[in-house]
Amino acid sequence: MEQPPQVHPSRLVTTPAGERVDVDEGIWPLVSALWARGWTTVGSCQDMGEAIGRAGAAPPALAELQRGRAWLKMPNAHADAFLAAAAQDPELAVLIRPRLDRPDHWHCYTQRGPAGLLPNAQIYLPASQIGRVVAVLRAGA
Repeated sequence: MEQPPQVHPSRLVTTPAGERVDVDEGIWPLVSALWARGWTTVGSCQDMGEAIGRAGAAPPALAELQRGRAWLKMPNAHADAFLAAAAQDPELAVLIRPRLDRPDHWHCYTQRGPAGLLPNAQIYLPASQIGRVVAVLRAGA
């Protein structure tokens, strides 16, 4: 499968499953903290709005909605465990509750296909919160 071109500075890393993948520098600390907890990531981006905007395939309003937001794609069970762990922090517990009218809140999605829920959830969080999330995950490990 051909990978899309990298939009952000990235590093080539080896996943826990032994695959070599590019991970954006800005989200690498979070991805590595997730892997350290035994959770899988399927995709990630340090600023999804910027990536959408550069690709030019989606409406500009979508790029603007996601500007400044990091993105994670994770298996549903791993995403749920990650959100539960992050919610142990009282400040993050409030921010994880989705509110589209609040730019500091997270957006979490899973979709349903003909056979039921699709296997992966998508999580969008302000990139400015990555450091706090990493600290919470490492403290709870």
